[in-house]
Amino acid sequence: MWQLLRKHRYPGMSKVTLVGRLAAGIKFLTVLPMGKLGETEEDLRNSVHFFPVIGLLIGFICGVLIYFPLSFLTGLIPSVLAVIILVGLSAGLHMDGLADTFDGFLSTADRDGVLLIMRDSRIGTMGVLAVVFILLTKVAALSGLDSDQFLKAVLLAPVAGRWAITQQICFMPYKRHSGLGSVFKQDRRGITSAFTSILFAAAVVAVMGPRGLICLSASMLTLFLFSMWCMKRIGGSTGDTYGASCEIAETAFLLSAALV
Repeated sequence: MWQLLRKHRYPGMSKVTLVGRLAAGIKFLTVLPMGKLGETEEDLRNSVHFFPVIGLLIGFICGVLIYFPLSFLTGLIPSVLAVIILVGLSAGLHMDGLADTFDGFLSTADRDGVLLIMRDSRIGTMGVLAVVFILLTKVAALSGLDSDQFLKAVLLAPVAGRWAITQQICFMPYKRHSGLGSVFKQDRRGITSAFTSILFAAAVVAVMGPRGLICLSASMLTLFLFSMWCMKRIGGSTGDTYGASCEIAETAFLLSAALV
């Protein structure tokens, strides 16, 4: 990974810089403390390459925390705990984007009106329903898996979600002049997209084997359809749609894992 990044993107990049950019991504996407590492805007902008890796870290932590309870808890309790951990590790950042997105997209407003609704910090009925439906679907999907598949799905679903964010960053025009998502503009989008997609696919195949390709495809198809909806409603993406894409792709991965 280091050699690929150095060759294609950052010929003068040191390992210290690499760590700083990874740390910036971890700070942004999780609640994990990273001290004074990754504090610059440049580090944050170039942390996009590591989003799938950070997703894998989130999944690993969730798997470790749920491993022991999974051995003796029954019913829906392990699934509920796993979903709580996944949401908690990102401090609900992506759920907030999901709620704001659906409040705007399911309104009758025009593009400018949708963007205005999405900026409103108050949550509406559609946003609440979207969050509830996503949470219920995740819990239901995990509850249908045996212990081994449960842990694999928990490990990889966050990778699917963070990969989805990178693809929206790479291919969707950003529709605001400011905001959390505005810092992530990519100069070489093709390289970023290909690199993160290779990481995502490699992780899925390594953990789940050929069966995992179905889950990968489900996440990709769902992201594509959601992105088309974004283009129709607002002509691009925002930080909120990044969060929504993460939750939707993650849910599609878990749901497909339960069905195959």
